[in-house]
Amino acid sequence: MGPKENHIKYMTWRIEIGTMEALAGFVEAEPAITYYDTVGAG
Repeated sequence: MGPKENHIKYMTWRIEIGTMEALAGFVEAEPAITYYDTVGAG
């Protein structure tokens, strides 16, 4: 399973917890998200 799939699973899990939790997690994971997007684009 590639980084893109893991990223999607992670974001889906965060959203399931709750919107506020998801937003907080998004801010915390921003460097990782940028990394996943860069690798996925490559």
